[in-house]
Amino acid sequence: MAEAAARLASDLGNPFPTLFVGHSLGGRLAVALAARAEGQLTRVVALGTPFAGSLAARRLARVGPGRWLLRSASADVTGPWADAVPDGCELGIVAGTRPLGLGRLVTGVGRPGDGTVRIDETRQVGNSGWIELPVTHMSMLASGRVAAAVAGFLRNGKFPVNIHNL
Repeated sequence: MAEAAARLASDLGNPFPTLFVGHSLGGRLAVALAARAEGQLTRVVALGTPFAGSLAARRLARVGPGRWLLRSASADVTGPWADAVPDGCELGIVAGTRPLGLGRLVTGVGRPGDGTVRIDETRQVGNSGWIELPVTHMSMLASGRVAAAVAGFLRNGKFPVNIHNL
């Protein structure tokens, strides 16, 4: 993750504020990038990002196919995230509440989440906004409600108040 963030930071190199949206580990990558890009990333939205680590990934990493599937990302997805949100960067977090997905098969019925990442795993200290929406881990990528929430946060630094009515 650190290497990928460093490569992206070296590629930014523009004088304009940059906005970033990341899904799952992409949200963690975006925060790592913001920490290295010295004020260039002004707003980041993380969709279904396991900032507190992922129980599903920890359990999956213990079995042969899971170890292969996670490979080098295992440490990034199983453990909690240490990077703080840097000053000058606003972080918005979208957590899904439809528990359909691989995580439910691996962890069984438990705490609410998007079927892959539990709601409590999406928490990150220093966020500027956090919202729960009725989507799964994968359906949040095609959800109009999520798109409206992301656009609102990128535009104003906060999620729209009426997002649940869309």
